[in-house]
Amino acid sequence: MYSFGVNGERKTIVVNDGARVTSAETGRSLLFGLMSDGTFIPSACGGKGSCGQCRAFIKGGALPYTPAENSLLSESDRRVGVHLCCQVTVLGDLSIQIPWKNLSARQYKARVAGLRELTGEIKEITLEVKGGISFAAGQYVQIFLPGTESLPEPQYRAYSMASAPSSPERLAFMVRREPAGVVSPYLCDKLQQGQELAIRGPFGDFRLHESRRALLFVAGGSGLAPIRSMLLTMAEQAKAGLTSRPATLYFSGRTRKDLFLMEELSALEAQLPFRFVPLLSNPSPDERWDGERGGMPAVLNRRLDRMDNHEAYLCGSTGMIDACIKVLRGKGLPEELLFFDKFL
Repeated sequence: MYSFGVNGERKTIVVNDGARVTSAETGRSLLFGLMSDGTFIPSACGGKGSCGQCRAFIKGGALPYTPAENSLLSESDRRVGVHLCCQVTVLGDLSIQIPWKNLSARQYKARVAGLRELTGEIKEITLEVKGGISFAAGQYVQIFLPGTESLPEPQYRAYSMASAPSSPERLAFMVRREPAGVVSPYLCDKLQQGQELAIRGPFGDFRLHESRRALLFVAGGSGLAPIRSMLLTMAEQAKAGLTSRPATLYFSGRTRKDLFLMEELSALEAQLPFRFVPLLSNPSPDERWDGERGGMPAVLNRRLDRMDNHEAYLCGSTGMIDACIKVLRGKGLPEELLFFDKFL
């Protein structure tokens, strides 16, 4: 066990056997303690213990597990001492192990360069990033809410890049307004052109894998963001003369007003071996819609045959993704070829 300290006292945090030695104040969560000293851990939920991404192996001593950790960590993880950094309170010196790739995450200065309403609930935010940020299509960054000095912990959320990595200094995001949230209402309603923000990253393993298999993309609402990044990258590669794999995108909204970037997505059909299938789960009675109708799982089940020689990339709500995975598994797509990014 490690020794206890008094709140506010700084304790040493040894990362990856001394690859980085930092410190954090006692009484803070390990996640925010590391963050305040420049070590950034993946976290999509803002440190609320709901995403399960901020994992670290705590060396030496048996720390108690919180209910959130018991829910999100497997028994084998807990057996070897894996914890969620947001659930560990710094009480003394610690030695931890995190994935080496996380040590390359940095903080960047960004300026709001564009604001565009995509739907009544989703806004496109374009940021100019000083120096640019190198990322892979499908990854995300943490966008920090400005003016949070008076709050006990930073307020941030994870947002996937919706632009291609070929423009590292100009990043686009699709932010869905959550009325009960803290960060998204600010970003959608109060953010101003030219305003400065801090972003940290990049993070995430949701990215295209090298293979010759055909691609199935599934997106709901703002879940289109990382998949758009992938498709734009594929279009650039095709323009450069590189061979593209056949791809299909199923994109869902409740009603017609929930769909966006329809012309852009349709235009990709002329640039790639690509098929775009928009669908509505609950079209209005007076709405003229000749496309697919029904929930995403039902449409996939109806339209897809055996999924041999395919791999699938899904992004959207947890419920939609879980239901779609069940359908795709039933179509013969193995678990190791199903890649997804769930929104909390």
